Amino acid sequence: MPGIAACLEASRSVLSALSGGLAARGADHSSWHERGIGVVARAELPTVHKAEGLAAVADGVVETASLLARYLDEGVTALLGSPHPYALILADPVRRALLLVRNGDGPSLYYARLDDGTVLVGSEPAALLSAGIPPTPDRDVLDRFLDTGACDDGPATFFAGIRRVLPNQILEARADGVEVTASRSLQATAYAPVPVALRWSARGDRVGVRLAQGLPGAALLGAAIDAQAEYAADLDAPVVAVPVYTAAYEGESDDEQTYAATVLRALDEKTYRHRALPFDAAAFAAGMPDFVRDLGEPMPDPAAYILWASARAAAGEVDVLLDAAGAERLLSTEDARATRPGHLSRLVDRVSARFGVGIRTPFPDVAGAGEGLRCELGAFVRATLPDPAPRLADEVRVPVPLRTLLITAREHAYRVFTSPLFASRPWVNQRRVLRTFAALLNGRVPAPRVEEEAALFWRLYVVELWLRAHHPAVAVPRQRLPRSRTVRGGVTWQRHPVHTRWFGPGDGTAGFIDAVAWYVGEVMGGDRRVEGTRQAWYVFVSARAAAVAQGRCTPMWEIRPGRLARLAANLTSADEWCTQVAMKDVGRGRVLRATIAGACGRLLRRPEWFDRTLGSVAVRSLRGPAEGAPAPLDVGVLAPPRQPGRLSSQLTAEIAAKLPSAIAKNFGGCYLVTGSGAVLGRTVFDRSAAPGEETVAALLADDPLGARDASTPLCVMVQERQNAR
Repeated sequence: MPGIAACLEASRSVLSALSGGLAARGADHSSWHERGIGVVARAELPTVHKAEGLAAVADGVVETASLLARYLDEGVTALLGSPHPYALILADPVRRALLLVRNGDGPSLYYARLDDGTVLVGSEPAALLSAGIPPTPDRDVLDRFLDTGACDDGPATFFAGIRRVLPNQILEARADGVEVTASRSLQATAYAPVPVALRWSARGDRVGVRLAQGLPGAALLGAAIDAQAEYAADLDAPVVAVPVYTAAYEGESDDEQTYAATVLRALDEKTYRHRALPFDAAAFAAGMPDFVRDLGEPMPDPAAYILWASARAAAGEVDVLLDAAGAERLLSTEDARATRPGHLSRLVDRVSARFGVGIRTPFPDVAGAGEGLRCELGAFVRATLPDPAPRLADEVRVPVPLRTLLITAREHAYRVFTSPLFASRPWVNQRRVLRTFAALLNGRVPAPRVEEEAALFWRLYVVELWLRAHHPAVAVPRQRLPRSRTVRGGVTWQRHPVHTRWFGPGDGTAGFIDAVAWYVGEVMGGDRRVEGTRQAWYVFVSARAAAVAQGRCTPMWEIRPGRLARLAANLTSADEWCTQVAMKDVGRGRVLRATIAGACGRLLRRPEWFDRTLGSVAVRSLRGPAEGAPAPLDVGVLAPPRQPGRLSSQLTAEIAAKLPSAIAKNFGGCYLVTGSGAVLGRTVFDRSAAPGEETVAALLADDPLGARDASTPLCVMVQERQNAR
């Protein structure tokens, strides 16, 4: 679909910036600019229409030239009333104004007026953002959306400085303000009978159907098959099979495939071509950021994501994709006009513009609702599809399984919900969100509340992705670490961090030990300074890497904090997920004593009492999800490595065995350490000469083991010089 934009009291460079923000809508652009007022169209064949000093650009089915002539003869009201939806921007240099027209529920138009009188207009907020409007969120719109899911039903948008032109409305934008000059209610729009609306939507030679939602989906399929048969008869050509798309949800047995098989089994296989689109975890994690970016603002309904992904998959196969969006809402009430989904026109506009697939959703334009509409749909399906398809379609209804989608996306969702950035949002209680989200995924939410809770988490999820798209977290570059470090006592150490591959759960203890020994041998064999030194050297190994290799990272969705873990979290500063994992190592009794000690310590300002009572340094080293860390550390709780003392002994023996004797003679031993410098296990040949815990903490204070990015889980420490004590 084309993109249109305009500016008032702005330079040509601003108009170019607006055009650049609409680049996804067409490779070419055509513009007009005169004395601070201008318009631009972005499309494959863009056109700026001019008449008697006026300039106009349009998006939709409209005869722009005749509309300009009517405007000159009849005035502003002549710009509304066509039976076809469209958006139009008319620049009137004489009135020094822009007229923003949205006929019917046509393509969207957005505008922003700055304090200096500049007015910017575009088909999408992206155009205005590219021209310099800041992406400041509108807190009132966000709060309302999170509470109810309502959006796109008024002039306010998710951006504080950007407003929306409503359907059947004309705004006049001047330097001194923007005001409504004409409007019509959507109720005044003529609605078509079911057969007319459905057959009209199915016109064309490359029409596909997203098959879902009971009778409405079957009605669209019947309309498309009939239209293709008529089209082939007119051209005296073979009938082309109608492409049919359904969603296959991961882990869902009663999904759209069951519905499709039920409806399609009664049809001639030559009349349709079925394609099941997989919606698994990988596709969801990869697609959601693109979905949020393409739609521009959060969407309240996961069905919008399914339609977006279906259109992307169908691009190149069809020119038009039919969808039953809005049908279920009409069937559930007798008030057809009150249930018109506000975000539907935005969804249709953005999806069509991104993928070149025209999305047609005829149900908001049909006459009727409730049981009357159901009867009309049944009659239409019986007239277009053979038995028993009409009866089966009415019996099998498959709404988008929101909880299943969240289970599919749980890894990506947990990355979002456990992040410090999400916790900083003023509308978020992170602990409550994580607790309720886990209950939802594990089936512990009462059945009547499942859909409500799932919808809330969907909204939290898409809002956070939207915020991050416009306010990305700034990555702090890792500083270059000094190679040498002097610690207490005048001892200077040379530090050699070792970059390795990422260790995963499949490595196991033996594989981890073998890999560490190989890396150390490669580094030491190529370091002549180390080879020739007479001082001892040691290998420091990240306990975190060892724990991951042993499979000690438990995904958040597999942890179910019990009452004791939640009590500990409420009475102390402990994390309930880490506490639940700690119980496996220390038992419930130790956790209970630690909880009592921690509660007393909290009152007496001694927060360390919980950790001290909990047990060893290894148990206290439990860590929750870390934002930005490699998987699975970003969505799991990491327990300490098993038998750290024995592991350090095995590492020392394997390293010594694989080193040349000239290098091995000065090898002092191996330390298994946490990111904070705590020693979990060590095996050294000379305890009197080996660095103690204070020295180890000082050597690791600036993170040479790469705790932030896990890129250097090994570090060779070479004692360079030791002064007399």
